[in-house]
Amino acid sequence: IILASDAHPHEIQAVQHHLVSRWVSGLVVHLSPPDAETR
Repeated sequence: IILASDAHPHEIQAVQHHLVSRWVSGLVVHLSPPDAETR
């Protein structure tokens, strides 16, 4: 399961605490757009 958001799971107020703890127990990564050379 892949979940995407523009905020860290701890910053999302509308989600129950037990769900947030399960999400952050997995892999949480920051994705940024590639630079012009990589494109």
